[in-house]
Amino acid sequence: MLGKIDGPVCDLVRYKAVACDDHHFIDSGRLHWVEVPATLDEMLAEANTTVEAVINLHVPDEVLVERISGRRVHSASGRSYHV
Repeated sequence: MLGKIDGPVCDLVRYKAVACDDHHFIDSGRLHWVEVPATLDEMLAEANTTVEAVINLHVPDEVLVERISGRRVHSASGRSYHV
């Protein structure tokens, strides 16, 4: 069963797999739950496409904390900045 976070993620993947001509997209790491890859396989099969490549980036926790801690978002424009 998909959780609250997985549903929107799967909807986005379904849209990208079916509606977009280039079939390229980036996932930010949510596909590690057991149910999500199975659902992804089903959606891609329905779209008659497959995953051709996966790049797994390992980033140390310290770097992630530094990047997140330095993130600022301009409320009027929605742009994000790293300070």
